[in-house]
Formats: sequence, C-alpha cells, structure tokens
Amino acid sequence: MRSATPSSVRHVNESIILKLIRANEPCSRAELCLHTGIARSNVSQIVDECIENGLVKEERAVASGRGRVPFHLHIKDDGHRV
Repeated sequence: MRSATPSSVRHVNESIILKLIRANEPCSRAELCLHTGIARSNVSQIVDECIENGLVKEERAVASGRGRVPFHLHIKDDGHRV
C-alpha cells in the first residue's frame, strides 16, 4: 500500500478545486474552503497557481451590501482542458 505524498495530495486538491469551480461558476475562494474543507491558505495557493497557469480567471463581484466584495472564480474558456 502506497502512502500519499505532499505533492500527490496537492494534485488531488487542485483537481477537486477545479471541478468545483467548473460545477459552481462563479464561486469564491471562501466557498471552495467551505465545500472542500481545505485550509484557506492552501486554497489560495492552488487558485493562484491555476490563475498563473491560465486555467482560472478571477473577476471582482458586484457589491451587494456590507462587507468585503468577493472575487468570483471562473474556468478560462481558452484555458487547458481539465
């Protein structure tokens, strides 16, 4: 039986995050944390890498009351196939 390595866990988490973004577009990083249980810092690192790699785009949401305006995540139309 093989044990998970940090890189294999990160790869699985990235796959989960990309699938959730695709299924629930638009969604925020906070929603990804809530639905996956992955730590906020890890979600942010993975999302930032996906943005840098051209897989995901981030757009500011419209303000709807009080509090911080979230950024919505979308799969890029011209990005790689996942």
